[in-house]
Amino acid sequence: MHIAGDRIKDFALHEIDQILRESGKSLSDYPPMPIPTSAHVDITSNSLLMEELSYNVDDLLAQKDGLINSLTTQQKHIFDTIMDACYSGGGGFFFVNGFGGTGKTFLWNTLTTAIRSKGDIVLAGT
Repeated sequence: MHIAGDRIKDFALHEIDQILRESGKSLSDYPPMPIPTSAHVDITSNSLLMEELSYNVDDLLAQKDGLINSLTTQQKHIFDTIMDACYSGGGGFFFVNGFGGTGKTFLWNTLTTAIRSKGDIVLAGT
């Protein structure tokens, strides 16, 4: 399991804060101790999110370019459209349809690798 250094620090700070709270104290009682960011604190009890955060970002970065370079022109257009929606703040809902063998799964794998390589989370529904 690989978790980025800043997340490990937040998890550790959260655990220390939990121990201190059992004694009626908290990290905020001991300046200049850093305080864990709340975005990382709530995920420690969610195994699905912890699994998503355990990907080795360096490995994913190494895979990403090869996958993107293997996309067809049409797949690359779909990839760019979805990635732009993800990172422009606009969001969106996308439906990719095609016959078997047209590369839908490959496109999905490329999207998830690219998003996870940024340390972001991909939750897939079936």
